[in-house]
Amino acid sequence: MVKMIKKEKITDGLVEEFYDNGQLKRRGNRKNGKENRLWETFYEYGQLSQKGSLIDGKQEGPFEYYYKNSQLFNRGSFKTTNKKASGSILMKKDSFLIEETTKRR
Repeated sequence: MVKMIKKEKITDGLVEEFYDNGQLKRRGNRKNGKENRLWETFYEYGQLSQKGSLIDGKQEGPFEYYYKNSQLFNRGSFKTTNKKASGSILMKKDSFLIEETTKRR
């Protein structure tokens, strides 16, 4: 369960959400009610789970995902133009780095 610092929905500014145990769950900025700029998400006991940039609530720019042991799981970047998103993702699998290019519509 997540509890907000303030009861009202924050439409502009810094947002922090917490687990019941008091640990930070996620942190980032909103503009006009949508996630913007850097957002970070954390596992229940404080380790970084993911971080990345968003514009108007959509993934834009670099992002990283981490295992609970804090090791990097995957890294990539997204760019949106004309409502189509494309990007590249580096994933670690069995000690190899795999690059995958994606296109989302």
